[in-house]
Amino acid sequence: MAEKLDKPIGLTAKPTRSQEFYDSVKRKYAEERDLRLKYRPNGLSQYTSELSGTLAKYEVDTYAEAVTPRKPLNDTVECLFIGGGFSALLTSARLRQVGVESIRIVERGADVGGTWYWNRYPGVACDVVSYDYLPLLDELDYVPKDHYAGGPEIFAHCKAIAKKYNLYELATFQTTVTATVWNEAEQMWHVATDRGDQMKARFVICANGILTKPKLAKIKGLETFKGHSFHTSRWDYAYTKPDLSGLEDKVVGIIGTGATAVQAVPGLGAAAKELYVFQRTPSSIDIRDDWPTDPNWARKLINNNKPMVLVAMYPAGVIAGILVIMTNKSFAALGGLFIIAGAIVYLVGIFSIKAAMEEYYNWTEKMGLQMSGAMTFFFSTIYIQYHVNRIARWKKTGVIS
Repeated sequence: MAEKLDKPIGLTAKPTRSQEFYDSVKRKYAEERDLRLKYRPNGLSQYTSELSGTLAKYEVDTYAEAVTPRKPLNDTVECLFIGGGFSALLTSARLRQVGVESIRIVERGADVGGTWYWNRYPGVACDVVSYDYLPLLDELDYVPKDHYAGGPEIFAHCKAIAKKYNLYELATFQTTVTATVWNEAEQMWHVATDRGDQMKARFVICANGILTKPKLAKIKGLETFKGHSFHTSRWDYAYTKPDLSGLEDKVVGIIGTGATAVQAVPGLGAAAKELYVFQRTPSSIDIRDDWPTDPNWARKLINNNKPMVLVAMYPAGVIAGILVIMTNKSFAALGGLFIIAGAIVYLVGIFSIKAAMEEYYNWTEKMGLQMSGAMTFFFSTIYIQYHVNRIARWKKTGVIS
C-alpha cells in the first residue's frame, strides 16, 4: 500500500524520505535507461504491428458494425484526405471557410476521430489542457466540460466538427487507401482502396496518424494463449461490459504501465476480481489534477477583449503625447498627461490579463491538492498485484514472468 504523506502533494509539500531514497530512485531510472540502450539493441523490432493469422483478432474494429457492401467509387473530388483525425478535420474546416466544397475523407475506421475513434478504453483522456487541445472551439461555440477532456468528449467534438462542415457527405469509412498514383497528363491523383474504389483527386493530403494501429510486444506463446485477450485500442466492451461489470469474477492482467495503463488500471482494479499489472520498464508519472470548467469563467470568455484593448491604448497615449509636445512645446504638460494616462490604462490592462490568467490556471489552489483519485488508486489499492518483472512468455492459460 502506498505510503501516505503528512501534507498534500503540491508547492508546499516537504519530502518525507531521506535524500538517499531519492538518489536510489534516480539510480534505478538510470539502470533502466541503460537496459534499454545497451541490452535491447533490437529496438522497435521487439514489437510487431503485422497482425495476421492468429494475431489478426487484435486489429478487428470492435466499435463498428459489419462492413456494409457498397458499389466502388469512381468519381473525382478536389481534395482527398487519407485519415479522419484532427489533421483532416481542421484542414477540411479551413478549406470550407475559403470556399472549397469537394472534400472527401477516406478513413479505415467507421467514423471520424482518428486516435479518439480507436482509443476508447476505460478512463481515456488527454493530458493537454482541453481549452488548448480541442480545435475550432470558437467556431463551434463550445467550451470543454473539464480542464482535461475525456476521450468520449473529444470523440463527440470530432463528430460535431464533421457535421458542422458537412464532411460526412462525401466521406467513406471502413476503407483503406492502397495506392496513390500521380497522372501527369490529367494533373490528377488516382487513388485506389481495398473496397475496389478508383477515385481521382486534384489534391491528396496524408492525414493518417501513428496511434491507430495496435502494436504488440513479441512475447513467446502469445499466438497460442487460450484466454480472452485484446488490445486497449480495440477495447472489447461486449466482453467487459461498458461499466466493466463483466470482469467482476475475472482475473485480469494488463501488460505495460504507460499512459494508457495509468488511465485504465483504476477502473480495472475496482471492477476485476484480481488485477495483475506487468511492468518491464518504469515510466515517469506526475500529478493528474483535473477540475470541471467553471461556467462563470467560461461566460467571461465571450467577447472579453477589454484587457487587450486597454493594453493597446498605451502606445496610442504615448504617441498622442509626443505629437502634442512636438506640435507646441507649451503643451508639454498636456502631452505628459497623455503619456501618464496611457501608462495607467496599460497597467490596468496588464493586471486584468494577469487576473484572468491566474483564474484560468489557478495554480496556487490546484497545485496544493493531493494526488488525483486515479493516481492514488493506482498505487494504493491493495488488491492489485504489481509485477515489476518482464513477461518471459505466455502459456495457454496465463503468463510466466
